[in-house]
Amino acid sequence: MDAPQEHALPDEITIPKTKLTFGDHCGDGNFGDVYQGIWHHTALHTTTVAIKQLKMKHMPTRIMEDFVKEVIVHAKLNHDKVVKLYGVTVEQPYCMVMEYMANGTLRQYLDNTKPTSVQWSIRFGFAHNIADGLAYLHAQTPAIIHGDLKSLNILLDEHYQAKIGDFGLAKIKSETASQYYATTKASGGGPKGSLLWMAPELFEQGGKNKTSQKGHG
Repeated sequence: MDAPQEHALPDEITIPKTKLTFGDHCGDGNFGDVYQGIWHHTALHTTTVAIKQLKMKHMPTRIMEDFVKEVIVHAKLNHDKVVKLYGVTVEQPYCMVMEYMANGTLRQYLDNTKPTSVQWSIRFGFAHNIADGLAYLHAQTPAIIHGDLKSLNILLDEHYQAKIGDFGLAKIKSETASQYYATTKASGGGPKGSLLWMAPELFEQGGKNKTSQKGHG
């Protein structure tokens, strides 16, 4: 049996799983499953949240270290075009507790809306929201590179304002993909989800790149 994994998450972004109530399943992928849920801060104070339960049941030490660093950075971000991360659980399977976006992903919106009915003002609005969020991420020190920008990672709030989510976790996604391939190669499984959008250099150990602009284009 594996020993419990060490973590160095600040208490202020550690959320006990007992404080979460899982609701409807909202979506899934190779990286994790997303649920609408309730975060019970106290007996009288609750918040509707999105809960992303990671599919990776055990993180190698180097991936755990990256995960800890990235969620600490993400939790400190404060911008109206970036999905807020409230905290994470440390019980397995790991969960990320995030701002709930009532209208789902941009991909869902595009799939369910006739192209001719989407006014240019709405299209420009989405593009401006995304560019605004990317500019904020790139302006951080050091710059935060999304690494997997696509319509599935753009979320829409109740006012159809677009916000950027699922950034800075490229190494965890590629590790999850590696584990996925290890279990599906023999059965003839192929690439799915984020792998189709991720830049090849993201799979290089220690690779440094700037790929967000490519996804935005």
